[in-house]
Amino acid sequence: MAPAAISNNLRENHAPTAPLANSAFCSSVYEDAPDNYVIDYTLGDNAYTGIVGLDASGDVAFNYHYVVDGCGTAWNAIQIHWENLNLE
Repeated sequence: MAPAAISNNLRENHAPTAPLANSAFCSSVYEDAPDNYVIDYTLGDNAYTGIVGLDASGDVAFNYHYVVDGCGTAWNAIQIHWENLNLE
């Protein structure tokens, strides 16, 4: 199952006004190539962060977990392309 695509067109869509909510769950999803995703999430205070990569078939390309201190460590991942990196 692929992550749901969400429109982020701020000119047409406006978030409803609501009371502030505090959550210990922080996450982001980026689609790099069609149906290829990087998913970053943090669960709870002093718990862990997970970074998962899914390929176009929905198979897990990588799945990393590490201990963190809340959402301040990782919540907004973005892919870095190193396929043309040349080390001399």
